[in-house]
Amino acid sequence: MLENPRILLLVAVSCALCVASCVQAAPRVLAKDAVARCGIVLAEEAGPVERHAADELARYLGQVSGARVTIQTTPQSDAFPIYLGTLDSRIPLSAAITARAALVAPQGFLLAVGDDGARILGRQPIGVLYGVYHLLKTTAGLRWFAPGAEFEYCPQTTTLTIADQLTVSNPSFRYRTTGFVCCNWNSKTLDTWDWLVRNGMTITVGSKVYQLYREELEKRGAVIQDGGHVFAELLSDELFDVHPEYFPLIDGKRRRQHEAGVPGWPQPCTSNPDVARIMTENLLRKLTPGGASLIGNNDDTRWCQCSDCTRLDPPDEQRDGRIGTRYFTLINQLARGVYARQPDAALRAWAYQNYQYPPTGVTPDPRLSIEVCVHYRCYRHALTDPSCAPNARMRAILMAWKKLPNTVTTREYDECFKGEPPYLPVERSFCADIRYYHALGLAGFKMITPPPDGIFGPTWNRRGVKEAWPATWQMRYLAAQLAWDVTADEVALTEDMGGKYYGKAWPAMKTYRDELTAMYGRTPGHICYETPAYELGRCLEKPGVEGRLLALLARAETLAKDDAVRLARIRRDREYFQLCWQALYQEYAARRSSVLHCLARTDEIAIDGSVDELAWQQAEYVTNFVETDTCAAAEPRTYVRLLHDSEHLYLAIEAMEPTPGQMWVKGRGRDGAQLEDNHIELFLVAPGHEGRCAHIRINSAGAISDALLTPHGEDTAFETGVMVKTRVLGDRWVAELRLPVKGLDQTMREGECWKISILRHRRLRDGTRMTSDWNDGALRSRGVFRPVILGRVGLLENGDLEDATAPSTAQQLRGWAFPTGWIHARLNQPADYRQDLLITLQARGKGVLGVNLYRYAHATGKNLPTVQLTTVKMDVARWQSVVLRFTCVNDDVLRLALHVTGTIDVDDGA
Repeated sequence: MLENPRILLLVAVSCALCVASCVQAAPRVLAKDAVARCGIVLAEEAGPVERHAADELARYLGQVSGARVTIQTTPQSDAFPIYLGTLDSRIPLSAAITARAALVAPQGFLLAVGDDGARILGRQPIGVLYGVYHLLKTTAGLRWFAPGAEFEYCPQTTTLTIADQLTVSNPSFRYRTTGFVCCNWNSKTLDTWDWLVRNGMTITVGSKVYQLYREELEKRGAVIQDGGHVFAELLSDELFDVHPEYFPLIDGKRRRQHEAGVPGWPQPCTSNPDVARIMTENLLRKLTPGGASLIGNNDDTRWCQCSDCTRLDPPDEQRDGRIGTRYFTLINQLARGVYARQPDAALRAWAYQNYQYPPTGVTPDPRLSIEVCVHYRCYRHALTDPSCAPNARMRAILMAWKKLPNTVTTREYDECFKGEPPYLPVERSFCADIRYYHALGLAGFKMITPPPDGIFGPTWNRRGVKEAWPATWQMRYLAAQLAWDVTADEVALTEDMGGKYYGKAWPAMKTYRDELTAMYGRTPGHICYETPAYELGRCLEKPGVEGRLLALLARAETLAKDDAVRLARIRRDREYFQLCWQALYQEYAARRSSVLHCLARTDEIAIDGSVDELAWQQAEYVTNFVETDTCAAAEPRTYVRLLHDSEHLYLAIEAMEPTPGQMWVKGRGRDGAQLEDNHIELFLVAPGHEGRCAHIRINSAGAISDALLTPHGEDTAFETGVMVKTRVLGDRWVAELRLPVKGLDQTMREGECWKISILRHRRLRDGTRMTSDWNDGALRSRGVFRPVILGRVGLLENGDLEDATAPSTAQQLRGWAFPTGWIHARLNQPADYRQDLLITLQARGKGVLGVNLYRYAHATGKNLPTVQLTTVKMDVARWQSVVLRFTCVNDDVLRLALHVTGTIDVDDGA
């Protein structure tokens, strides 16, 4: 990257002027009618990179045109010469070329074409190789979308020409590479190494790999970068018996960094001066001349607990659980020792795990390069997305580092998602991130992925790993183009990429990719490092999305039916969609909790039957309706979303219907919905009002009827005040509702739990009758109404005791703890919650059931007296109800505790 941004502007302007002044010159002919009209001129003293560049240029010019292009040490009289070499080689240069060459950055190149030939010149040998691939892309139309011949685009033409020009091209980032994971360290990944340099990226490998494949790596300009999790390498556990004080104090005991049968690799005692001395000496022995070394901790967040170590932690870091000062105190000691003896050493340090933020108690040595590990950022949204909380945190970290004089790069965690394979449309958001990195002044980034041509051992030898790159090739290809030229037109790059890769099927695949990207980006939630794979399944919740995507794939297959290569590519996309998106949707639906979350609306909602407002886009879908007769998944599907404000409950219901013109509707107007109509039926029970249930019917014409069900019967004169608007579309009918809860003597408070039942009665003119519901086929039974929590966190997680984390173990319930004789769960009421808590449960069996509330005060940090709510002796086989009330005061933290003596079954009180 040029240090002066003004120079970049001058380069762009002057190159544009040069092209304009040369418009009248006839193109130079490189090949005509499959006969070479050019020759490659390479000095005898050329190094391995330049020689490889010449071989690649000759091979691909011949592959495109059919011509045999030769490599000579002197130009031939009958051939247009293409000189390859560095700026200090003995290639004849005009004054204009010499002036322009001064603008070439270390990894950049100059392509000069004129009367006396073409010249590809680099300040370094790698620049010559990059320049050759630039010529092949711009003149011969070659593309390398992903590693391997399968992803190579090589057009065929018997005539090749090149225009006169003086083009200087420098990379926007100095650091542009890909780190390999999962494969064996000794993998010979020729295809991937080639892809990197052909797309302007740098090959970085460890010294062991470099020595093993030196010839292949040297000619591709590979850079050695050792290190990583190296603390245990720099301080051997063999010293423990003699010097246990070198090693971490964990829970009052010194221990090795790694012990057989003991999980983890805690850090050594970094405050011990002998530890820093030994690690420095070992680091100096490991350094490779000209290479870089990354000094990272053992892959563990535990650090020594001795007083000398913990004394290094400033109060703010202690408060936040960070150890940046401790880490960089040690790294600075190692850096000073290394730089004193090797001033040109290239040392890198991580900002990682529990030291992502810059330290507050020490200043990192300014000669260090800092690699910020961006794990736990979100790859669903761009880093600059103001609505994404994880990315707001990561922006703060990056901006904090940029206030220091260190060179800063990122280590991406785009391999965070473990699908089969991870078929993620992240190219747009990541391209936005690259532009953000450049604007922030970062030196570059490292993507992480398994190389498709790697060797994989038993643990990683599976399709989801080996095909991770082909499943995300669009992102990696576009990222490489922007890493070289951050000003490149992403839309034009995408059109070029898609048209060449998919051929005639690109129009359908473009729409498919656009829809896939839109659903990925708009689905609520975040995709971060270690996000469960099934979370991607939520993307297919929206009605009709899956069908539209499959239809677009089918359309693309039709367009490519006469092109076997493109057809195979589209079918692979279809297979990835099935293996990743469709399969994960099924897993997501199976894992979905019986408890639903109704979020507060963020924007206005117009009750007009159109449910595409921004507020609705953030709501969760419920799709798992079942037929009440068979409990089989109901088709066609029904989709429900819920939102609330302080006074209303909102529902958006989309009932898919392939024949909407056949729907049977007779009732009209208020109180007009009839039992035989095609309609939706709702039952709502407010918290604290288990004896009263609002009952509403809405038919597809918008007619409603409502009533209040009580222990004494049905009050048909009751008016809920519900506002409804329905719409009939080509593939569904939609009902949008706003229900005021004042008539239920209620307000909507975050954390509270409503019980709701929704039934769909499908009635068609041809006699079709099917009833489905979201209560697992239990129809109107209040005992199995779905719990709906207002907000993301309920007052009591898993309050219906239905979600088991291990179905084979009865006591493994989500959100509950099981000390002997007790069942504990924390209540999550807000600090200002002053309402009565209503606790209802059912129990049966023989023994004694005690219900207590343990209390803890935020303000004083002290335990408060336990409140014993009740003790019930039981000796009954039938269910017995227990109803209790408790008023929250002050800022209590409460834990509900059930104590059981004997054998008693407990369930929620619904």
